[in-house]
Amino acid sequence: MKHQSEVIYPGYEGVARMSAISELQRKSLSGEQVAVRLRQIFTLVVQLPDELVASFASDHVDERRGQLMKRVFEVHSSMEPVLEWIERRRVPGSSSPLEDELKWVFCEVVDCATYDIPEYAGGAPKPFHIGDPSAGWRRAHNLDLRIQRLAVSLIAWARDIECDFQTREHDATLPLTSPKAGRKASVNARMIEAIQDNPESMGWNSPQWARHLKCGKTSVVGTKTWKDLSTRRERERAERALDRRRKPRASELRRD
Repeated sequence: MKHQSEVIYPGYEGVARMSAISELQRKSLSGEQVAVRLRQIFTLVVQLPDELVASFASDHVDERRGQLMKRVFEVHSSMEPVLEWIERRRVPGSSSPLEDELKWVFCEVVDCATYDIPEYAGGAPKPFHIGDPSAGWRRAHNLDLRIQRLAVSLIAWARDIECDFQTREHDATLPLTSPKAGRKASVNARMIEAIQDNPESMGWNSPQWARHLKCGKTSVVGTKTWKDLSTRRERERAERALDRRRKPRASELRRD
């Protein structure tokens, strides 16, 4: 089985070995460390467009790609433990949209280095030539827009975790009853425990959750876990709708 990094960066020698070393060196991050790491990654990601422009100081495609692959791997290796933390502490699948967007940006920034972009010649942006911008510039411009959206998402995750990590980390390890006060753990903590015991509970509606937890429906829908589950369901509905649009109708197949 190929290592994930080999799929993201085909042809980059030694990347699988470097990734394996980083995995051995990686240690579990706390919520506070994850938030700090996300802000550091945000800084690296917003610099990628400038890194792409600077790579055109070289006229050789391989040099440009190699330079950008090193930068991309730096971001990728920093992000892996963050994605693992999100997947472990949030609803399963919560990290997938962010991971998919990162992979797209990583591949695209390296591919853009293979284009002829006269506007970036010499490693510095230049005014447009008379007429339309080059195809390479248009592709890089679209990449810039995606990077901006990704950067916003990274900061949103950091802020969410900063606001939530103290109570979430406490809730995740809190027993169902407090040994001192005899009080129940929070609704959010009990939802997380229920999902770990029975993954099918991710498909429950709010009344089912309320009955299971013996609490009010409003208590359920106000939790972070419920919001994560709602986001997951919306994404799955959108993916199913897209799949249906992609499948040819039976009548079209008969005509063919």
